[in-house]
Amino acid sequence: MTRVRAIIVAAAILLAFDPARAETTVRWGALSDPETFDPHGPDNSPAWAARRQVYEALTLDGPAQTIEPLLAESWRMLDAHTWEFRLRRGVRFQEGEPLTAEDVVFSLDRFLEEQPYYRAIYGPPGRVEAVDPLTVRITTVRPEPLLYAHLMWPLIASKTWAERHGIGPADWSGPRTGYADRHADGTGPFILERFEPGVEAVYRKNPTYWGAGQWPLGVDHLVRRPILDLDKGVDALLAGELDLLETVPGRRVGEVEAIPRLKVVSTPRLQSFLLGFDQASAELRSSSVKGRNPFADRRVRQAVYEAIDADAVIAAYGGHTTPAGYLVPRGLPGWSEELDRRLPYDPAEARRLLAEAGYPQGFDVALDCYETRKPVCEVFRRMLGGVGVDVRLELAPVGEVNRKIQKRQSDFWLYGTGTNFDQVDMLLQLYKSTGLENGTGFADPGLDALLDRIQGEFVSYARDAMTEEAWRRVLPEVVYVPLFQLPVIWGMRQELDLPIDNQNLPDFRWAQVK
Repeated sequence: MTRVRAIIVAAAILLAFDPARAETTVRWGALSDPETFDPHGPDNSPAWAARRQVYEALTLDGPAQTIEPLLAESWRMLDAHTWEFRLRRGVRFQEGEPLTAEDVVFSLDRFLEEQPYYRAIYGPPGRVEAVDPLTVRITTVRPEPLLYAHLMWPLIASKTWAERHGIGPADWSGPRTGYADRHADGTGPFILERFEPGVEAVYRKNPTYWGAGQWPLGVDHLVRRPILDLDKGVDALLAGELDLLETVPGRRVGEVEAIPRLKVVSTPRLQSFLLGFDQASAELRSSSVKGRNPFADRRVRQAVYEAIDADAVIAAYGGHTTPAGYLVPRGLPGWSEELDRRLPYDPAEARRLLAEAGYPQGFDVALDCYETRKPVCEVFRRMLGGVGVDVRLELAPVGEVNRKIQKRQSDFWLYGTGTNFDQVDMLLQLYKSTGLENGTGFADPGLDALLDRIQGEFVSYARDAMTEEAWRRVLPEVVYVPLFQLPVIWGMRQELDLPIDNQNLPDFRWAQVK
């Protein structure tokens, strides 16, 4: 070997082991823009997934769909309304502050400002209090046997950091230009380096992360980019511009699988999609029908249901979807094959029902649809047009559509709902008169009372029987049109190993690049 060649080889060896060159970056194509990095920002799952890389909660939903300790190392139920959570020792926020019970009290109290569903769990007359520096006691409004599972969602921020930067109560009525909107101080595996709304969020691995050694933590840098057009996202993945696309349309799976440097991973998703209706307003905002509300008539809602051809929806997704007869996804404990049977596709009956309800020529209405679901909403528009319902699509980001529903400002909408643990949550949020996701105005005092009884029931077989009773009560009302359950389909580089999440919420603490 010549001296020159030996020098070249030695340099190559040094470069191969240069830590700076060995650092890994994952370019992550995500379903939405988080809008803000405030840990208690508007509630939509894709935005929460962006923040969870930096902030952490008391508990963690792991890849095996079991609740694991995170910032809380243990918990116990003292009585039907009281829980205690013991925090980990030695955890620090990224700017150096130690985690204490006061940070948890501050965060959960602030979280309630944005989350009416959680106000019903532990808001007044319930409370959150610090028993000692590492113990938090939560008193709930009603019995909450799964409180530890609910607490995987509220993210914990530093009270000291918030006070230092003038971060007050959450307020989403104006522009998002506060310090917490563009900066972050969590306890999590990544540090937010830069956030440009609508463009990208850039993260780097937290060098002092308390959880080092507990998870693979195999990614050094993350670049999260919002992908609102999934076809463009697939094109970027195929072109090598993305390393992970968190949703690959079923009709394009084959294109990704055909590229040797890429792979597709998928799992059933514990989420169901539905069409919802405003049934309570005197008239619809977006319709030319005045003086009455077509959706207040159950026959009209049933007509919409029977105008939906499930086989055509499956075809629109390239075969990668499962029709749903009610909102409990297959795979969730308590799922019922009998209740999951759809009404038949029958456009002639749909037209008859519309005529019987007083709309022989149909009517017009706007459908609020996620930008990322435009293709399937176009399918619904054509189907409903075939029976006389003239649908105009109103496309918007996930968070914007969800907020419109929660504020009861939508006439007709596409929505995705799910839970990892307890189908009672779906009933509470979608059907209870005070439910956060109940944009329909549907109210049944008897159902509300039944749901309250379910919440106080700790015997599983009795709870299951009452839950089935609740479903049998609401399904004949056609409060919603159940549509389908989509799988989670990720496209990614062959070298990237990241356990797939059944709610499509990547957690890069588990990631490795081989």
